[in-house]
Amino acid sequence: MAKRKHTTEWMLARVMEYLNGEGSYHSISKAYGIGYETLRRWVSAYEAQGETAFIQPSGNKSYSKEFKIKCIKTVLRGELSIPDCVATHGISNDSILRHWISEYNANRELKDYDPKREVYMAEPRRKTTIEERKEIVKYCIEHGRDYKGTASLYDVSYTQVYSWVRKYVADGEDALIDKRGHHKTDDEVDELERLRRENTRLKRQLEEKDLDSLNLTADVKMKVFSDKLRVTKREDGVCTLDKENFKYKSGTEEFTIPVKDIQALVYQAGKRFELYHDGKLHFFYPKENPNQVARWALLVDLINADR
Repeated sequence: MAKRKHTTEWMLARVMEYLNGEGSYHSISKAYGIGYETLRRWVSAYEAQGETAFIQPSGNKSYSKEFKIKCIKTVLRGELSIPDCVATHGISNDSILRHWISEYNANRELKDYDPKREVYMAEPRRKTTIEERKEIVKYCIEHGRDYKGTASLYDVSYTQVYSWVRKYVADGEDALIDKRGHHKTDDEVDELERLRRENTRLKRQLEEKDLDSLNLTADVKMKVFSDKLRVTKREDGVCTLDKENFKYKSGTEEFTIPVKDIQALVYQAGKRFELYHDGKLHFFYPKENPNQVARWALLVDLINADR
């Protein structure tokens, strides 16, 4: 494990200066040459864990899969920011939690992290993206080129980390590009592949019974059509969808439709979704990210299939 720059006593002294009102974040960080955010994290960590937050363990910390998912959901639900979650739960640094979130959002399996596992292996553990390699190299360099600790943390081999750092130092970020291909983002694939990925994400959330993260909300423009398909009403409102109900609310109208009563949520990709209510056809156009209509339709299908 890389050696820490400051002693526990020194870090506690800076925290107490702030808590005792002897200076602000800006004045203390400037006086001692430490980052503003670094000092803020120290204070948050102390308030959450006391002096034990600054006791450096003899080796890398262990993190279970359940612990990782708990922290990820805390951030994604907006309950804590990444720095505050790191401080509250005693995670080593922000980059570790950011890595977990990145893996979770990319549908990659999170695993228990055991720092005692052997990492001196020639064979790569797994495929990595260019962004992951950049993050790994940055972390390794910032932590005194701790190749072994970095390899264990990111579940890659020692030789991979060593090679990436060497290439980066010699030729910059371009040297980290894997010429054999790369993992395409959602924006780089066609509509069918985006739907397949979205389906996988939603299925995983249902399997985990992650009901909170299945709640959808969108500001929409709504149109109501008559039997002769003439627009009889236009207005702005808000749609919400959870495991039990679809709801719409505006300044003049409000209604709820149980999801079990929705056979299918018809949609036009990148534009709208539609429902019948009170014998009338309603079109809903999301104001932001119109592509999300596919997610609404898939969620209705998966919820009903799970019943």
